[in-house]
Amino acid sequence: MPSKFGFIYHEDFLKYNFGKGHPLNSIRIQMHKELLELNSFFNNPNIKLISTKPCSDEDLLTVHTRDYIEFIRKLSETGVGSVDDKDTPAFKNMFEIAKTAVGGTITAVDEVMNGSILHAWNPGGGFHHAKQDSGGGFCIFNDIAIAIKRLIKKYNLQRILYLDIDAHHGNGVQEIFYDDSRVFKISLHESGETLYPHSGFEDETGIGDGEGYNINIPLPIGTFDEAYIHIIYQILPLIAEFYNPQFIVLAAGADAHFLDPLSHLQLTSTTYIRIAELVHGLSHKYCGGKCVLLGAGGYSLNATPRIWSLIVSKIAEVELKDEIPVEWRSKYNEYFNENNAPIRVVDDNPPKIDPERYKKISKYVDEITNRVKENIFMLYGFFKLIK
Repeated sequence: MPSKFGFIYHEDFLKYNFGKGHPLNSIRIQMHKELLELNSFFNNPNIKLISTKPCSDEDLLTVHTRDYIEFIRKLSETGVGSVDDKDTPAFKNMFEIAKTAVGGTITAVDEVMNGSILHAWNPGGGFHHAKQDSGGGFCIFNDIAIAIKRLIKKYNLQRILYLDIDAHHGNGVQEIFYDDSRVFKISLHESGETLYPHSGFEDETGIGDGEGYNINIPLPIGTFDEAYIHIIYQILPLIAEFYNPQFIVLAAGADAHFLDPLSHLQLTSTTYIRIAELVHGLSHKYCGGKCVLLGAGGYSLNATPRIWSLIVSKIAEVELKDEIPVEWRSKYNEYFNENNAPIRVVDDNPPKIDPERYKKISKYVDEITNRVKENIFMLYGFFKLIK
């Protein structure tokens, strides 16, 4: 009997580091893994801890141009310069370290497809902003796109459902598969009017063979649990029913959480638990369980390790104690030189939603949900599902 859940890991995940003061701090991966370890997560016989290795240059070439790959290789030698013009600075050995992040996602896909596990999690992956010939938004290589290409080319899959819940729109994955119906892309993110990368609007629906296979749901500042859950529970099952996916990929960014310093959404642990439950159920209903989850964003070191641990525990069907172990809290306080480590895995201090904002967002959510459903019905003749 195969292990049900694979946790992909490599020490180099912690070396994906843009320097002191940068928002992306890979200690979030260590804190997440240690939280699970203290809950005896890896003692479960259905959990498999899987090592990985850097991908090959040939893997990179399935998505990225040779010139861009060489550009990153040269930056890596000196650690001087920038991948883009602002927020993704070079660091020494970044080439091999970024290749290890890609290797982790490839390993996740291969392990699921060879049947040794049903679900896989790579906390060191999820770099959805990188494009064919450029990087940015903390993303060097697009591990997601490379793994999806592998599913198509090596395993001949024709229907891959990609769900992105990161607060930032996954513009790189969208662009790479914009004309490809073999990848159904759905992204819920803060509106590009208020957040990087300033894309992901409703009218970006795909072109050519990909027309209608790209759904963006841009969200207003302050979007809260009830609104978010309403959208995803109304839309995702419809898409899965139509598309009948063979594989699900989830970019499980935790930066839509209300504590995140880079976005302006107001989600709590409740939403992430519900998303994990929904994705888990759909993976078993349509894909025989075949599902890969990737870390993506999450810049609050208070929230991200907890949210990822909740998602993973739900997908793996392993109970997580709500009270955070004293050892973990001590390490957290020592790292920050503070005394305010979270006490519970589940949020115990959810934000208060202003009544007027609640009404405004609720109305917007109803409107965009109805528009998306109407588009699905029109594009795919799905009128039998109208109730």
